[in-house]
Amino acid sequence: MSRSCAFCDCSRPVRGGRSLCREHADQYADGLIDECPDCGRFKYACFELCFDCHGRHAASPPTSPRDVRSAIAERRSPYETEHSTAWEAGDQGVEEFYVYILRLDDGSFYAGQTRDLRTRLMEHRDGLTWSTKDRNPALVWFVTTNSRGAAEEYEAKIKQFIERNPRQIRKMILAFHDLISEADR
Repeated sequence: MSRSCAFCDCSRPVRGGRSLCREHADQYADGLIDECPDCGRFKYACFELCFDCHGRHAASPPTSPRDVRSAIAERRSPYETEHSTAWEAGDQGVEEFYVYILRLDDGSFYAGQTRDLRTRLMEHRDGLTWSTKDRNPALVWFVTTNSRGAAEEYEAKIKQFIERNPRQIRKMILAFHDLISEADR
């Protein structure tokens, strides 16, 4: 007997003792989704509550699904996931994607995601990326994910941290460099 995925907005079937479809299980493993503290369904980790519970706890109860979506949109990061259909053909058969942070010469950070980190870094250094052109980009952190979707979600979360909590980004970078130094011993 199959049942639906326990992610708040997913109706894909799951079998056996699983609670999440494959896509959402991968996102859970990557820390991009977690459980809603109110109802126990799964939601994006950047939100306190799932969409349904958020609507129930709004200051004025929503009168329509449109009101719920509007209230949720107000809480969302201005950073939407970036996706291009042009990537899809090249992504076939790729099992590892990268989310990375560059430090720019003015001390600011840039976050991105790619399936080929080495080539993407060369594009940044060669001035082929307008947002890092002439800004001396240096790789300071990266992580791998197993899907483009997970990389896109993680990138959006990192961009939100860069804007709202740069101290957290610095802590991530320091921890990453400490780990690299340990591996070099």
